[in-house]
Amino acid sequence: MLRGIRKVLTISGLLLTATVLSAGLVTAGCGSEESSNTGSSSQGGVATPSQGSSFQRVVSTDKIFTVDDVVSAGFKKSKTYDVTGLEKATGAIYGFYGEDAYNRQEYELRLYASQQDAVQYGGPMAEEGSGPNAKVIEDEASWKEGLRERRACLGDTRGYSHHVGKCTNAKYGDYMIVGNLVMLCQGKDSAAAIANCNALRRQLGVQ
Repeated sequence: MLRGIRKVLTISGLLLTATVLSAGLVTAGCGSEESSNTGSSSQGGVATPSQGSSFQRVVSTDKIFTVDDVVSAGFKKSKTYDVTGLEKATGAIYGFYGEDAYNRQEYELRLYASQQDAVQYGGPMAEEGSGPNAKVIEDEASWKEGLRERRACLGDTRGYSHHVGKCTNAKYGDYMIVGNLVMLCQGKDSAAAIANCNALRRQLGVQ
């Protein structure tokens, strides 16, 4: 009788131990997965477009670009801006480029004496002139030259006319610095703008 009781207790103890160990393994597994996911999301990504894929914000090259270099590469210059108030800039132009001549995109290109100047002085101003938080209203913009071209108009949302709408949106979805050249590129969002920046960058011979 006593032997039977001891046997039952031993089996019960083993089952209880196995249950506890299984629960512990499941808990540890869930904790490990949660920690991994949190770590992945917390890394975020420095300088990424709206779709989340990474890109190179500053592309280094020994080439010091001039306006003539850009035009020779196929860029269609439309306007030359007065760079007064655009600190350290040596020039600024507005125009069009596209691998398809019937589907050209708009760009604002700002030139500096060096890449260091382009990053230090051109970067913050490019941030101001592009992206969803761009300052394209005259009362807010630090540099007002070319402000008209930096704005995009949204058509009448009721569908009556594409000429009626709000013109306080940024035309340039993002920017890129290539050597001494700061490029503000047209695009409905960061990803589209960066694709257009890369197209012009490759045309300039920078990989």
